[in-house]
Amino acid sequence: MIEMLDEFFKFTRIESDEYPLQFEKVNVSNVLMDVISLFYYDFILKGEEPSIEIPSKPIYIRADKEALNKDF
Repeated sequence: MIEMLDEFFKFTRIESDEYPLQFEKVNVSNVLMDVISLFYYDFILKGEEPSIEIPSKPIYIRADKEALNKDF
């Protein structure tokens, strides 16, 4: 229940004027690599090595880059 409430509050902040989004062209491959690198050490500690296959051709979306990398 607490997790659901937390997610609800994140959603309401995004939908309000409290957090204005700045859309730009973002390479999703780069974002994925950044996120995976944050957890890479956790994989190694557990004796696992992730197998990562990301296309060499960039995949672009229009998004708020900061919001993609942030846990509100």
